[in-house]
Amino acid sequence: MADKTYPHMLRGVLFALAGGTCWGFSATCAELLTSSEGYGVPVNWLICVRLVASAVILVGIALATPANRANMKGALTSRRTMVTLLAFGVLGMLFTQASYLTTISYTNAGTATLLEYLGAALVMLVCCVQARRLPYAREVLGLVLALVSVYLVATKGQVGVLAIPLIGLIWGLLSAVSQMFYTVLPEQPTKDWGSVVVNALGMSVAAVGGVLIMQPWQYQVTVTPDMLVPLACIVVVGTVAAFLLFLQGVAEAGALRAGLVASVEPVSAMAFSALWLGTPVTPADVAGLVLIIIMLFLVAQKEDAAA
Repeated sequence: MADKTYPHMLRGVLFALAGGTCWGFSATCAELLTSSEGYGVPVNWLICVRLVASAVILVGIALATPANRANMKGALTSRRTMVTLLAFGVLGMLFTQASYLTTISYTNAGTATLLEYLGAALVMLVCCVQARRLPYAREVLGLVLALVSVYLVATKGQVGVLAIPLIGLIWGLLSAVSQMFYTVLPEQPTKDWGSVVVNALGMSVAAVGGVLIMQPWQYQVTVTPDMLVPLACIVVVGTVAAFLLFLQGVAEAGALRAGLVASVEPVSAMAFSALWLGTPVTPADVAGLVLIIIMLFLVAQKEDAAA
């Protein structure tokens, strides 16, 4: 039995690894587009473009199969599901995209991704509240490591010195909160209707909300041919491909394995940002990255039976 399942699991791990790498690469593309050294694209405009384009593609994928079409109809006619999906679309999808891309614009791709991954510690605390229990010792240790990593990323190891803009740190911490919403809110709808449908509808809610709130038409952005590649990478590689690869990884390797392997995202974001854009990486950044990855292992929930 093990000989048959091992290649299956290994393939799932590789899919999850590819998905996490795609997320990291798209973060670097966002850094290139929004930074003053790059194209200086307004963050709100980029958020709306990413949300709208991703929503169109994900809805198209969801409508491509009869099973997902039936699930989408069921989700749209369920009042309880739609209330949850509205909250997921705004607090999960829209808030996540807005806070994450804004953090990138004030800091860099690697720093923003590290701060966002603190959301795993918040998810652990929510799970403890829901289960009405105190955190286990390993979870407490994971939380401590998460706090230390924030200190290292924010100060670059220099005591009493904030090495990144305060506004960037605040947005980064908000992105961790949004990541918690993104993880917790869609749990039941995903069980009922599947992740493809839930993400397609959540992204659609986020796209409509983003356009109404941020009004991207107010920004004068000239899209040049050389901007199209990083822009397309953010939507196609960083949203659609990453999402589909990660889902396949979950299906074949299990949620816990896939989630931990996908934590390559901050590693790839930091590497792409340093090698491609020349963003400096300090020993404190590397130490913070290591602590975040250890934290993910410590606070990860018990593996599901499918894994």
